[in-house]
Amino acid sequence: MRHTPRRFDTAFTLPALALVVALTSLLGLFLAPLVVQLKAQQESNICLSNLRRIGQATLMYVQDYDQTMPLTTSNMSGVWLSTFPHMVPADWSSLTTHPAVIGSRFVWPNTALQYGITVETLQCPSQEALRYNVPRFTYSSTQAKPVPVGYTINGLLNAYPVAAITSLHKVPLIWEGRGRSGFLGGSWQNPSLYCSDGTRPCIYNTSCTSTTNGGTGNHGALFGSIWTHGRTNAWLFADGHVEQRNLGAVLGKPTDYNVDPYSEYDERGVPRFSWTNGCNSWLFRPDY
Repeated sequence: MRHTPRRFDTAFTLPALALVVALTSLLGLFLAPLVVQLKAQQESNICLSNLRRIGQATLMYVQDYDQTMPLTTSNMSGVWLSTFPHMVPADWSSLTTHPAVIGSRFVWPNTALQYGITVETLQCPSQEALRYNVPRFTYSSTQAKPVPVGYTINGLLNAYPVAAITSLHKVPLIWEGRGRSGFLGGSWQNPSLYCSDGTRPCIYNTSCTSTTNGGTGNHGALFGSIWTHGRTNAWLFADGHVEQRNLGAVLGKPTDYNVDPYSEYDERGVPRFSWTNGCNSWLFRPDY
């Protein structure tokens, strides 16, 4: 008896192929949000880890400088540069004689860099590295590599004695105060103090007058959303602990001023107004 080899057709039929494509698409739709969520959680963990390390370095500075918070602004030629971004690192701009460039050496985060943190720590993966559109930021002719900085320091703590802070666990020290808009080669304070008299110290006080240094201040304007991880934002507090703050919990309605620095947000997470006591930012006050 002769056996005839049997031929097996292993090709997909058109309906079977369509079913596989449909199932793959459904699986992709199901997994995509999980992948995005996982990535956001990983970035959030990195940002909190960065803040812990920054906090350790900053508090080491505090111990070495008579329990006084670091400078968040500088005074050059008798003028407080509280509205100026400062260079990070301090020596990268080619305009070496500019007051803000010279003063950058004495201002956070350059002072914190001396205590072992790396430049990579100063930005969260969720943040951009925008360029400043000001002449002294000489990106085309640099002396060193400008560092991306995504975190901002509480300017109301400028040179403030730690012993005078009412509740260390409640007062923010460093946070993602520019949202997703980090900057290349410079740092801001947010909020900041208004100090018009360059011959006197720039320290927070409760006078609530613009003619007295530190009596008033303001929140910096944002270029985009304050949300960096979902609707949250990473904060480091004056006692060294970190947490994620949920901001803009209810869109179009006032927020809780005991939790959120801004009173109202649009649908993109861009703040419209900030909570104040009429003089300074409510949540960031050392006597809060």
